[in-house]
Amino acid sequence: MQSAGESRNQANLTTKTGHFDEVYYHVLKPRCADGPCHGGSFEPSFTSISSAYYTLVYHPPIKNDLAQTYRYRVAPYSIDSSLLMTRIQECCFNDTMDQMPLLMTPLNAEEIDMIGSWITNGARDWNGQTPTLPNE
Repeated sequence: MQSAGESRNQANLTTKTGHFDEVYYHVLKPRCADGPCHGGSFEPSFTSISSAYYTLVYHPPIKNDLAQTYRYRVAPYSIDSSLLMTRIQECCFNDTMDQMPLLMTPLNAEEIDMIGSWITNGARDWNGQTPTLPNE
């Protein structure tokens, strides 16, 4: 018998509310939170939905491109300004170890579209709230 979390992870990716819980449970948790990567060893941490959200949205990157183009890992409403989109779509923006998930099968078009739609629609949290720009 499957737990509620297991059945949720296997739900149809095309069901989109634009809330972060879909991105987290359908893509980040099953594809990125395992092992030494984003399982709590370093940021962004995908060990919980809140740690994933708050280490992505309006959070500065640790590894940027050579031109230091990206201010945030996820910039709400802008996939072009969101480092996350570049990291999941491109192999070599700095070196050959840049595409996420690292050393695994790249995300498919539907998974990438889900993340892109979430960002384009304001990177809303799991309650549907849009983030506010942090104090800097």
